Amino acid sequence: MAKKIRFYAVIHGRHTGIFDRWDGGARASVDHFPEAEHRSFRSLELAEEWYRQNTRSPRSNHSPVYHFNTDTIERRPTAKAQPELHDDLSKQYLVYIIIDPETEEPFYVGETGNFPRRQQAHIRSANTRTKRAAAKIAQILEKGQMPLFKAVEICESKDAALAAETQWIKRCVEKGHTVWNRIREHREIQELHHAPKIQMDSIIGDGPIQLGPYPYTSRFELKTKLYSYISNAPSGRVTHPVALEKLELIWATSKQKKSAPEFWIVPEGVGASLYVVRTDRTASSFDYMAVIDRIP
Repeated sequence: MAKKIRFYAVIHGRHTGIFDRWDGGARASVDHFPEAEHRSFRSLELAEEWYRQNTRSPRSNHSPVYHFNTDTIERRPTAKAQPELHDDLSKQYLVYIIIDPETEEPFYVGETGNFPRRQQAHIRSANTRTKRAAAKIAQILEKGQMPLFKAVEICESKDAALAAETQWIKRCVEKGHTVWNRIREHREIQELHHAPKIQMDSIIGDGPIQLGPYPYTSRFELKTKLYSYISNAPSGRVTHPVALEKLELIWATSKQKKSAPEFWIVPEGVGASLYVVRTDRTASSFDYMAVIDRIP
């Protein structure tokens, strides 16, 4: 059986962003990194959503960097529109929702190649299972009622039906309904959509930027080179003219009221941190990674 792809979102580590592998990817960014924060997901979309919701710079133009080629991601097939009564459902896959007849709220989303048989299976399992959707159906049956089964979309393949099923779960969750699907990805969808929303005004991705006279192919390239310099340079005040110029340009984009004539490299844990000394001689750590993310 082929190994399922997972995506790793890192919001605090040596390199933040989204990785498509653990070994040779996210692991190097979080192992032995103080207070590293990361989480894995079965879909890239969920990894992006979690990254947005938990980034340490919610007010910045913070967009995750992809540490892999996104062109290699297989796109899920598209689904067909909502079925009409004359459609021959016996030859197609169908997405359906189960609705509580009293509240008219959906509580389960499924997909099947045989709708009548699937309905019967749900009713039978209510007598033998005691968890999730089966328990809800059993409660409805005990009241002398029947759950409502509604076909919402037909698809031309199993893969398209699974993709459509996920999208219908999202629709239900976004409207405030609780669905009792068991697949981990579906539970992750509910967890993320029920979490407090952080409004972000950024576009997911990365691209060319210009730092003064210095062009970079991406923010990731700038952060990588700067991190490498800080990690390998001797501790103390930054005196290298090019490095100092770039740090001053980055500081200027942060729109701080006071200028920063001095930058210091300070050993910390397994690496090194950057500190800034302002004109009034106050000093503090400088999160240059977050500032780089805000560069237009």
